[in-house]
Amino acid sequence: MNNALKDLSADPNVLAIYLAGSLPKGNFDNYSDIDLHTIVMPERIADFLKGKRNRANNWGTVSFHEDYNPSSPYVITHYDTFVKVDS
Repeated sequence: MNNALKDLSADPNVLAIYLAGSLPKGNFDNYSDIDLHTIVMPERIADFLKGKRNRANNWGTVSFHEDYNPSSPYVITHYDTFVKVDS
């Protein structure tokens, strides 16, 4: 999570970062994923989406991505620590 926040916070095209789902609601468990939402400058959205896998690769050691549609606004990344991030 720290790697993701450092990376996204350093990007001048990122306007906001927030958590959704069970973590901010406080009803998470050991199997909960991290729902990390990012608001990007409108004119940079297409480029941001093209690089979504590469960006998530910088946050930890990736086991695999659940990204069935390259034009989708999100990528689901599974890390070797058994953490899953939907970003």
